[in-house]
Amino acid sequence: MTAFTPEAMDILQSSAVRFDMLMLVKSTGSWIRLWTGAGNFLQPADAVDTEGGTYLGLGILGGIPALNQLINGVAERIDFTMSGVDELTINLADAEASTVRRADTYIGMQLFDDEYQRVDGVYWLWNGKADTPKTSCEMGQDGIEIRTMALSVGSPFVIRRRPGLSYFNGIEQRAISATDAFCDRAVLYTQETAIRWP
Repeated sequence: MTAFTPEAMDILQSSAVRFDMLMLVKSTGSWIRLWTGAGNFLQPADAVDTEGGTYLGLGILGGIPALNQLINGVAERIDFTMSGVDELTINLADAEASTVRRADTYIGMQLFDDEYQRVDGVYWLWNGKADTPKTSCEMGQDGIEIRTMALSVGSPFVIRRRPGLSYFNGIEQRAISATDAFCDRAVLYTQETAIRWP
């Protein structure tokens, strides 16, 4: 959402790029903040995360699917999945599921220099609307339960509804333009009539 600074561009074009991904879900309860680094990461407030706060570390660089911008009107939905979740987190996700639905969700990137100090603020790359989180529990081959939590997030146009098809009748069209008789014969058609256009 913001342009990269010259310093950030130098880092991105170098042979060793150090970065982590951040995820912010603005739920109606407390905001959910996650990042792909280890440990907790204190992030100051910015234009997107207006409160700032502590991002909980997932400790992995993975699980972030490819992010695309809206092109040619095709909206996308992506799934974020986390496995190996403890039972307490699963129970919380089930109990608080309604607070997450339709919550604004942001994915950002934090760049680091050679000494792992942050460079600039977070570059927020993608945003969407969250769906209800889904949880599952499967038995592994060694008899240990593997708990998984998934959150589907759609780009803003995924949840936009289109109005159904409708036809104007002569009265409605003449209310717009008193001399326009184009729709006067619309009442002669039934719903089953196939209207052919040249």
